[in-house]
Amino acid sequence: GQSYTLTFPSTAPASNKIMQTDGSGNLSFVDAPSGGLVYVGGGSTTSDVTNITIDNVFTSTYKNYLIVGEYTPDNSSGANARFKFRTGGSSGSDLSGTEYNYHFIRMNADSSSLNNIRDLSGTYCEFSAPVKDDVIRVGVRFSWTVFDPFTTSRRTTVSGTGKMTATDGNSAFISGSCDYKGSESVTGIKFYFSADNVANADINVYGIVDS
Repeated sequence: GQSYTLTFPSTAPASNKIMQTDGSGNLSFVDAPSGGLVYVGGGSTTSDVTNITIDNVFTSTYKNYLIVGEYTPDNSSGANARFKFRTGGSSGSDLSGTEYNYHFIRMNADSSSLNNIRDLSGTYCEFSAPVKDDVIRVGVRFSWTVFDPFTTSRRTTVSGTGKMTATDGNSAFISGSCDYKGSESVTGIKFYFSADNVANADINVYGIVDS
């Protein structure tokens, strides 16, 4: 019942093609658009767990990745947010050697003071001061780029920004980076707190398409 005509291509499409029009109703099969982000995995919880482990998300398919997430401790006994990289694919294991070189700066919303969180040879990466157990305000939130996790010839680096809710309820904002100095192929990541369980979490990992 429309006032226009669509003319289909005369040949069958190859695999993974999509259809486009030239504005005059002539249709053709073309490659799907490239670029952007591809979801590769994640982890979430609404009840107490010791950690959020996400294995087998870093592969040779993508060079770099984006992690967007949040998680909150189950009480405010002085829990700092941490992560460790993992190796071994689907049956991964923690990379716990003294290979984490990191520096995060916490900028407090209620004052002009800055707090440094850093280490030259840590067994994990720590990126927050003690976090409040408040699911509404959210313990920590972050958006990080992960560079070269799967390759063994270049260091894996995490870099980005985020926020935390301090134990007094005020917000603080986080910026920094973490270098993993080991030569292992990084295939996963584990988020946890220095003390206490994870009460609530939603963390997603995306592959960054190069072209």
